[in-house]
Amino acid sequence: MRSVLFTWLIILAAYTSLCSQNPGVDSLRQIAVEHPADTIGINVLIRMANKFAEDNSGLDSAILFAREAYELADQIDYAPGRAEAAYTEAYAHDLAGHLSLALEYYEKARQQYETIDNVEQVAVCMNGKGVACYFQGEYGKALQYYLECLDYANAHNLKFQAANTQLNIGVIYRLTDKYDEAINIYQENVRIRKDLMDSTNLALVYNNLAVVYTYLKQFDRAIEYLDTSITIYQQLQDSFKLGALYVTLGDTYRSQGKSDLAMSNLKKGYDIMQKFNDNIHQSKALLYMGQTQFQSDNFVQAEVFYKEALKVLEESELDDIRLDIYKALASNNEAQGKYQPAYEYLSQYLLIFEKLQSEEKLRATEEMQTKYETAKKEQELISLASEKALIDIQLSAAQRRNLFLGTGLLIFGILSFIIYRFYKKVQSQNQVISENLKEKEYLLEELKKAQEQMVRSEKMASIGQLTAGIAHEINNPVNFIKNNAQALQLDIQDLQRLTDAIIKNDIAGNKNELIEKIKHEIDLETIHGEVGALVNGVQNGVDRISTIVRSLRHLTYMDQGQRVVTSLHEALDSAAEVIMTNYLDRISLEKNYQAPDQITAFPSQLHQLFLNLLNNAAQAIDEKGIIIIKTTDDPEGVKIQISDNGVGMNEETRTKIFDPFYTTKKIGEGTGLGLSISHAIIQNHDGGIDVESEVGKGTRITVMLPKGEG
Repeated sequence: MRSVLFTWLIILAAYTSLCSQNPGVDSLRQIAVEHPADTIGINVLIRMANKFAEDNSGLDSAILFAREAYELADQIDYAPGRAEAAYTEAYAHDLAGHLSLALEYYEKARQQYETIDNVEQVAVCMNGKGVACYFQGEYGKALQYYLECLDYANAHNLKFQAANTQLNIGVIYRLTDKYDEAINIYQENVRIRKDLMDSTNLALVYNNLAVVYTYLKQFDRAIEYLDTSITIYQQLQDSFKLGALYVTLGDTYRSQGKSDLAMSNLKKGYDIMQKFNDNIHQSKALLYMGQTQFQSDNFVQAEVFYKEALKVLEESELDDIRLDIYKALASNNEAQGKYQPAYEYLSQYLLIFEKLQSEEKLRATEEMQTKYETAKKEQELISLASEKALIDIQLSAAQRRNLFLGTGLLIFGILSFIIYRFYKKVQSQNQVISENLKEKEYLLEELKKAQEQMVRSEKMASIGQLTAGIAHEINNPVNFIKNNAQALQLDIQDLQRLTDAIIKNDIAGNKNELIEKIKHEIDLETIHGEVGALVNGVQNGVDRISTIVRSLRHLTYMDQGQRVVTSLHEALDSAAEVIMTNYLDRISLEKNYQAPDQITAFPSQLHQLFLNLLNNAAQAIDEKGIIIIKTTDDPEGVKIQISDNGVGMNEETRTKIFDPFYTTKKIGEGTGLGLSISHAIIQNHDGGIDVESEVGKGTRITVMLPKGEG
């Protein structure tokens, strides 16, 4: 008794400061001091453990107090205390996510309750095993425990426990896509709830039936059950559950495509949940309202609801809902062609997804650590018990050998069991990690598609910004061709007069006279010289248009997924041709090509790279200036230098120019993606880039690309 008291006082002293933080614990602690090793003290310890379990941050304390209560109850052979202490520890492990330990202590509690014939609590422990497995995603094990509990409850005429377990079984059937089985057991549960006059849980069953029919896309049946649940909660005046149901009903109408009914019910649910300050249902209601607007192509309004949902979650850690919101925002912006924000939201989605997976791995690691420490403690107890037995009892040599062998086998068995359980847990975790990896690969593929779309959009945006200059440049030769064609038409008409007159008067014999007369009238020598010049002018105009069109075709060419031998200088010429159409009046261009022309590259990306670099160089020149393009051979590849005498950059700007969305231009004049994409293109070609710049003097960009194979 003296050792029990000493142990208890040490435990109590160790947690005095911790307990004092919880007002409900102070009075219990005082009682425990007065009753250190009797049933009152044990029950107080259990109550303290329960209080700490109510606060998730105190789960470790709950486990320690429950375990101490169990040991004290065991020393005075107090079976009810052992049962309650084991159940409390199981519940704390359950809340902490320690599945194997929760199952172990639920079973220990069940055995203790059986010794005192408490059949109700035996059923509760059996159901607790199923609940623990359910929350850890072990649906197969959960169903096994639920079915065992249902058989036990029916055998002992425990109607309420049987009904509650039936409801849990229905949830497992629904989650494992066994919808017919779920419907059958829910309908049986409806009959039982009516017999028990259990209106509250009857509404819950109707709600679960609605969920199943929603999965089956039988929305009318789902809405019928939801309306029935709403009627019951209205009669019970349960506003909280009523608000939650309105949110569910609104989402069901959304799935059915009935946007007006969806919005009205979601608004009702949102308004009710605002009064309860319930972030979960508020954010879900806003998310569903956004999705409803998205389905109706009201993208701007959808964005408003999504962002409001994020605001609701600012002070919470509900990352699972936040995950859905970011995914919805990405889809909403992609549908509008806004690939920059779509990419950013998809990136946020991936960050949260990785965070959730990291937390899951950490939780699994902590559970394994707890299991290891528990097993280690049990092994130490076994060793101590063995040593004490060897000291207190004088055994024969044969007995000692047998005891040693038995103890060794026992320890080996325990270790084997622990290793097996670790193996099963690791195997389960590997399965989860494998599934998460597939999800992550899918998300990365989506990100890659978004990036590719951004590159294409940036290319089209670049060409779009140059459209006015290109149109002007094409319009000049078109007008020239038109004017020359009109002049040619007049000359041809004059020549036609001459030939017609000759043909008509050939027989008359005065042809020479007539020819001289018409030559004098139409100035035939002038026409001969003019026609040649006009035809040459038309040909030059056609050549100019052909050059511009060919350059545009190069820029809009889509790569076929692999590098091909392509002309470096043709790519530079095409990009320069397009860019300079806007700046011919004030910027001159010099070319100095000394590098090998043929390189292995992605042609479309190469044209996009030079288009971006030349466009930036031209935009850096405020008034008159010059751009110089120089290519040289280099041992490491081909070197391309693009220099301008524009405004230049300071060091801070120079270090940021390749950052996505960074721009020094006015709003609407650039996306901030051009140089970021250029940098990515160079990396994709295994090349390098260097930037030299001085404010007021200009910039020189040097690109190094691998040599060609052609």
